Amino acid sequence: MQELLTQLITGFGLPAWLSFFLWAVVLYGMVAVVGQVAVVFMVLMERKVLAWLTQRKGPNRVGPWGTLQTVADGVKLLFKESIVGPGQDWFLFTMGPVIFFAPSFVLYALIPFTDRLVGITMPLGLLFVFALSSLSVVGIVLSGWASNNKYSML
Repeated sequence: MQELLTQLITGFGLPAWLSFFLWAVVLYGMVAVVGQVAVVFMVLMERKVLAWLTQRKGPNRVGPWGTLQTVADGVKLLFKESIVGPGQDWFLFTMGPVIFFAPSFVLYALIPFTDRLVGITMPLGLLFVFALSSLSVVGIVLSGWASNNKYSML
């Protein structure tokens, strides 16, 4: 498949390295899409099981059989108002979740998808995983500190 993409790219007179880059984007994009779809259905199944346990009908209002419930939750989250209290550092409070999630996205670069498609090849990859995994705590502490709440740092 990558050879076909390379022939197609070089046929248009573009450099061959562009096909490798596009192939990497396609593979990493496919992993991201499969992950997102899996999360949507896992949330739906969790809600269905919890509804069954509490003897309710479950999410059945949005879409067929409640399949668009996660999309509706995402739209609701996008339109929620962000309240900034007095004395709160807005920039640091907003950057806290970014710092929390960024290391987990960088760790995808260590996953070898094929024998030639590896984001980062490093001899100390396990040490890199441990170092990046510990950075998520910084985002949590930063959000708590920026909220200017005396109970958030307990």
